[in-house]
Amino acid sequence: MKQNVFLETPRLNIRPFQKDDLSDLCKILSNPRVMKFSLKGAMSEEQVKETLRNYINWYKHNSISMYAVILKEERILIGMCGIYDQVVDGVNEYEIGYRFNEQYWNRGYATEAVGAVKEFGFNNLYIKRFISIIEDANIASKKVALKNGLHVEKKTFFKEIDVLIFSIHV
Repeated sequence: MKQNVFLETPRLNIRPFQKDDLSDLCKILSNPRVMKFSLKGAMSEEQVKETLRNYINWYKHNSISMYAVILKEERILIGMCGIYDQVVDGVNEYEIGYRFNEQYWNRGYATEAVGAVKEFGFNNLYIKRFISIIEDANIASKKVALKNGLHVEKKTFFKEIDVLIFSIHV
């Protein structure tokens, strides 16, 4: 996805992150409940600033990155969704990842955003396979993956954590 790509769903706009997204991104990435299943855990403001800088810089050099998820009607940033390069069991993979402000959980926004990113990846980036790396205890993320057609492929260790690998192929 290049910086000028703009994805739209019935309720969401998905766009590149901007410098002025820092405050909203901090609400997401510094929340311990949101980051419970993150390898990094809740981030400090300085860590979020660095993450935001990385996302913005990736747009210049990569066709994939994380993107801001904007609630259309309110025009506010409620989450993030995008594609990561990952190596799982020695294999290069494309992972669809996401995080949402806790205030917007259980409303279908993650499912909607993941669906849009997945279809964009298949249809515009010609990616043939996506995975999601999900801890077994992360019930909500497993539901999002299943609703988007991903299925449990295997159990494995990823960065020393016992995880499930969900996958989908074109």
